[in-house]
Amino acid sequence: MFHLNFLVLLLRPLFPRPVQVFVRQNGTVSASLSFGDLPAYTRLLYRLLYRRADRILCQSNAMATDLILHTGVLPKRVSVLPNPVDVEQIRSSVRQGNSLFAGPGPHLLAVGRLSPEKGFDLLLRAFATLRLHLPTADLVIAGTGPEESPLKKLSRALNLEPAVLFAGYIPDPSDYFPGATAFVLPSRHEGLPNALLEAASAGLPIIALPASGGLTDLLADQPGAWLAPEICAESLAATLLIALQQLSPNQRFDHHFMAPFQLQRAVGAYEELIDAVLPTPLPNANSTPLPLKHIALVIPSLDRIAGAEQQTILLAAGLQQRGWRVSVVALSGQAGPAADSLTAQGVQFLTLGMRKGLVDPRGWIRFHRWIKHEKPDIVHAHLPHAAWFARWSRLASPLRVQLDTLHSSSTGSLGRHLGYRLSNWLPDRVTAVSQAVADSHRAARMVLQRTLVVLPNGVEVHTHQIDAASRSALRREAGLEDVFLWFAAGRLESVKDYPTLLSAMHRLPESAHLVIAGAGPLEAELRRMAQQLGVDHRIRFLGFEPNVRRWMHAADGFVLSSRWEGLPMALLEAAACALPSVATDVPGTREVIVANQTGLLAAAGNVPALAQAMTRLMQTPPEQRSAMGNSARQHITQSFSLGSVLDRWESLYNSLLAANPEPSRWPRRQPRAPNAHWQL
Repeated sequence: MFHLNFLVLLLRPLFPRPVQVFVRQNGTVSASLSFGDLPAYTRLLYRLLYRRADRILCQSNAMATDLILHTGVLPKRVSVLPNPVDVEQIRSSVRQGNSLFAGPGPHLLAVGRLSPEKGFDLLLRAFATLRLHLPTADLVIAGTGPEESPLKKLSRALNLEPAVLFAGYIPDPSDYFPGATAFVLPSRHEGLPNALLEAASAGLPIIALPASGGLTDLLADQPGAWLAPEICAESLAATLLIALQQLSPNQRFDHHFMAPFQLQRAVGAYEELIDAVLPTPLPNANSTPLPLKHIALVIPSLDRIAGAEQQTILLAAGLQQRGWRVSVVALSGQAGPAADSLTAQGVQFLTLGMRKGLVDPRGWIRFHRWIKHEKPDIVHAHLPHAAWFARWSRLASPLRVQLDTLHSSSTGSLGRHLGYRLSNWLPDRVTAVSQAVADSHRAARMVLQRTLVVLPNGVEVHTHQIDAASRSALRREAGLEDVFLWFAAGRLESVKDYPTLLSAMHRLPESAHLVIAGAGPLEAELRRMAQQLGVDHRIRFLGFEPNVRRWMHAADGFVLSSRWEGLPMALLEAAACALPSVATDVPGTREVIVANQTGLLAAAGNVPALAQAMTRLMQTPPEQRSAMGNSARQHITQSFSLGSVLDRWESLYNSLLAANPEPSRWPRRQPRAPNAHWQL
């Protein structure tokens, strides 16, 4: 397929400028270059032409890393997306099919092009060895190719002719699935072949050579999958014998690793990527260009990044990519790296430089001047101080639409109650990140029922691909290879209740280690507590960690001990990384964790309960933990993917703009928000 990629990229300068070019890399570049009789200039073509692609799609993290290393392509242009497989159709076909095999078996099936890299010669030699132990074994090889004649000759030389059937080209290999004992992949190098994915969809046991890093990451330690330690006939023969001795007749497996490849989910990942990459369509040359809708996101500060700040940044970048004009306005601070990142993505950043909180008049004056000059269509505020600031600013600076978002189920002090109650008539809408947040603020009479809408946080699921290579490297670097590693993330503040977590760690076995990412005023106190409990050698405080994702890849479990939450971003990201979680059973977390399916819940502030839940997850077999993590990722993809959340934001924004064609100092009376809830 790389030949076609080369051709398309060679012609790229002839395409109209708005055309985006995506190419798919189906094999590992290093293996392709080192194996086979490719021209010497192939490596040069990879380096020169692949840089012309707007996005290169790989099937695994290992394949993507290899491509970046050998082509010099920028990592931001490489995406990992699974091949879509119609799992349900394959399973339905297999249920209705009949076995095409005869004899006692075991019956082995291999599918692929008959070419050197597919390793069918290795399979025939391994099969000859296997027949010494299992003389009734037979093998079907489905496929055609240049090696067909040499392979048939080798089969005769090994006296395998009665037991080996070269079936030729088979339009639908699943016809052979019902009677097969196992599927065998003998490739010398591979990407992630569809034949294997289809066999796994049917539940067939899988026996394979470690043909690529992606294949190894997919199959290692998976129930129903046997991975040979080396790429040679002897290793494959030994692995075949071990697997077949362990299997019972017609045994099938769920193969939870197939979840990301399911048709609807994989196509959704493609759609999400395309939406993120493609620019806004250009207007017709004869039409008057429409002005971009301008939204201002107001936040107290971006100097410290927590869940609300992170969600604001994701919302800003996502809307910018979808063709909105986006400005982020901070009441104070300089934002540092966050401001640089937003600016690089085309988002305008402005700080009002307020030094005395909301009483600093300079910020109000600067914002009034900015509104008058920039004329945003929408002002959307996040967190209490920004919400009050935006609401009261409207009286001096008329706006078409003003709304704000509630991020925590805690309603706070009397002052916060009064701040929201006295100004609750000013916004057009108030959104809550979860039903729990909406319920708590409605019960406290801090929000009007007619303006309230539930709209969740979103997470970029496709950027949280599981990375087994980085997991192993980080654990090795940190000296945490042979432990059960827990990971927690969040500000070191009382709401996160880290004392309960440290006390729970004291009750866990020595094999349990904990890494905490976050900074805050309680750090010194928590370090002292860890020493007093005698667990300081098993707990690592990272401080502020800009890349929590790598630790989530390295961890065995995520733990959240909060007293309350809105809709915790850290828990969403852990689920996106397929990391099983233990969290306190508080409002907010219940909307992320499906108890006993995607994670475990424990009573808040209860040390024995938290320790018991953590112990239970530690004692869960690895394959069940993996299944729980995969279920968590699937749940997040369906309910909290950033693409679908952005769709809901745009729908809300556009409906409010349609109802408010002109700026005003207070909202026009509008129909009540539908059920005060958008289905999560």
